[in-house]
Amino acid sequence: MPVLLLYLLKQRTIWGMMIGFFCLNFAIYFFITWFPTFLINARHFSFADVRYYGLFPALFAIPFGWIGGGVSDALLRHGWSATRARKTCLVGGMLVSCVIAFAPIVESSAMALVLMGISYAALAFTAANIWILPVERLALPQDTRK
Repeated sequence: MPVLLLYLLKQRTIWGMMIGFFCLNFAIYFFITWFPTFLINARHFSFADVRYYGLFPALFAIPFGWIGGGVSDALLRHGWSATRARKTCLVGGMLVSCVIAFAPIVESSAMALVLMGISYAALAFTAANIWILPVERLALPQDTRK
């Protein structure tokens, strides 16, 4: 049965998810476009160095995507509501990702890379909780199976 667009647009949850997806995707786009330029212009890395050091934040983020899902699921198993567990992980991840603001002002390039890695990992942690929302939150009236 097709999902009615009007029904979806009337849901507050849909608007919250759209804003959340936008913010997450904007932050990841920022990493993809700004990060290599930052390494070259501000940290004076060569293109060859960017190939290797530019992978660090993304590789650091991979396990934190899994951890983000695991933490929120553990909170659910410990009696937290789905809303509280997911929102706690969402807000926490986005707040931790703000450490990116310190990357341009630290002296050490290594520390800047660590801060970028922490920020990207926090975004991955957040993403695990954003991507589950459509499944958990959007049961249509005809889909309320118990």
